[in-house]
Amino acid sequence: MADLNAKILVIFGVVTLVGASLIFLYTSTHPPTYVVRVKTVGRGTVRIDSMDTTSIEVYPKSNVTLRAIPDDGYIFSTWTGDYSEINRTITITIDKDIYLTAVFIQKK
Repeated sequence: MADLNAKILVIFGVVTLVGASLIFLYTSTHPPTYVVRVKTVGRGTVRIDSMDTTSIEVYPKSNVTLRAIPDDGYIFSTWTGDYSEINRTITITIDKDIYLTAVFIQKK
């Protein structure tokens, strides 16, 4: 028979019934996620992991590929924001929220 004077402790999702032998784990929350958000300056679009979107949520340590696609008459110039890069396709391992701008300039 269980000890009626037992106490319940909850530490980081682990429930322990102190004074008894019952221990079980529960998960009531999802793992944390980070946001990858992009915007553009000039004329062009960005694909995030092959999707036409400006924002996604991903799990930590996920690899995200961003591709800048200029409209006719424009060229890709640079990425600005949390990363600076001149390649129009970049892959980032996510360890925080990421905010980027793809800059497109008109061809001369």
